[in-house]
Amino acid sequence: MSVVLVALALGVGVLGTLVPILPGLLLCWAAVVAYGLVEGFGPLGWFAVAVATALTALGTYLGIRIPQRDAAGVGLTRVELLFALVLGIGGMVILPVIGLPIGFAMGIFATRIRTTHDASAAWRSTLTVLRSMARASLVQTACALGIAGVWVVWAVAG
Repeated sequence: MSVVLVALALGVGVLGTLVPILPGLLLCWAAVVAYGLVEGFGPLGWFAVAVATALTALGTYLGIRIPQRDAAGVGLTRVELLFALVLGIGGMVILPVIGLPIGFAMGIFATRIRTTHDASAAWRSTLTVLRSMARASLVQTACALGIAGVWVVWAVAG
């Protein structure tokens, strides 16, 4: 039974790296730790938890750093990013799930057009940041799949 629940939690966690509402990596990590608490860790289990922890930390760091680097590259300041994030959260309230990226993109576009007075440049900046967010999401998905893979090896071999 614990195997089914952990597999389900890992599946939801992997989806959570693609859907901005769910804390995907944290859910995957918690599922692996919960499996160890229920089934016992053993040497392989401790190794699996260490790898899951490292992948969670790496995915979280890169999930923040990749968009941050690209946003700075197009001239977005932290205040402008904060404004875009606030609009994203507002968009999520209005349109659950899809409102966050829509509101965030609108926030980036609005701040860039205010700064540059050039709609074309604002649009290019918006697309650059959105592409970097997609790359960050793919990196987090790869980390979540790595966590799931480590758990499968542990569950089968352990």
